[in-house]
Amino acid sequence: MVVGVAVWSAPVLGRRRSRRSHREALAAELPWVAGLVRLGVGAGLPIDRALAEAARRGDGPASRALAAAMDRTTRGVSLAEAVADLRVALGQPGRPFVAALAGSIRMGAPIGPALDAASAELRADSRRRAEIRARKVPVRMLFPLALCILPAFVLLSVAPMVLDALDDLQLDL
Repeated sequence: MVVGVAVWSAPVLGRRRSRRSHREALAAELPWVAGLVRLGVGAGLPIDRALAEAARRGDGPASRALAAAMDRTTRGVSLAEAVADLRVALGQPGRPFVAALAGSIRMGAPIGPALDAASAELRADSRRRAEIRARKVPVRMLFPLALCILPAFVLLSVAPMVLDALDDLQLDL
């Protein structure tokens, strides 16, 4: 029965871990991609060209989503539709970035300040996630510490002192 449960749950847990690692990789790459797009637009590139260059320079899930969107634009899809499709591909972490792009493309808003704000928000989110992971480290270290290091410490330092004290103890019978 235990083997059956393990065999059944392994694919489910593997998919869940895979989705989590995909989301983490996406969230980690987004500030970098947003900065690249901002750099390209600041250098004078049109938005579509800046997006294509940012997609070409990265290798994570955000870069792949941008590359797919740029491929759709070469096939005839408008840039506004391709950016709107990025909402699904980038999900919740990419919402500020996609909103900045969509606002600029559809309404003609200046892209520079919007991308600066989106990049700052993405970097702050990334920093918060890193702080959360850092707070979990002591809890994760507790189990190996208690199970491996503490018994070794007791055996190597406390046990010899107790044995020495027992040898020095003379019982008169």
